[in-house]
Amino acid sequence: MSKIEYLFISRCLSEFAGAILPVVFPLFILKTTHSLSLSGLFFTITMLPSVLLTPAMGVWIEKYEKKKVTFFSVLTLAILCSIESMLLKFGRYDFIYLVCFAILVAIFSMMLDLSSKVLFTELVDESELEKYNGIRSILDNLSVFGAPMLGTLVYGVFGFSSVILI
Repeated sequence: MSKIEYLFISRCLSEFAGAILPVVFPLFILKTTHSLSLSGLFFTITMLPSVLLTPAMGVWIEKYEKKKVTFFSVLTLAILCSIESMLLKFGRYDFIYLVCFAILVAIFSMMLDLSSKVLFTELVDESELEKYNGIRSILDNLSVFGAPMLGTLVYGVFGFSSVILI
């Protein structure tokens, strides 16, 4: 598998995961608290830090090797989701903990997105950049569009722990 194909697959999976959680977390909060306003507040609180930190993250990522930042982000997300999955299996969760977890996932997902975009432009020859940017854009959009639908389906059928494992 070429570096470009590997990057396409990893971006697609990370975009997919990054699009599932902002939809399914509020559903989980709604189910456990029966409060739509608390669910909306949860969504706002968890997404706001990554939105506010995006410009600074872009500058920070430029200082480091993109491949290492991408790998670090993927590894951190895998560890976070593994820990969350285990805690959910044992029934240990509370609102503050879930907020912190969701904030960290949103931040590391954003780091992964930014670093892999820059890495993508470094790996592709300038003559083929337009073609591969089109493919990347299609795959990113399919992931972002399909993830909330599949995430809510998996959540409804198999529960929140299954979504975390995805």
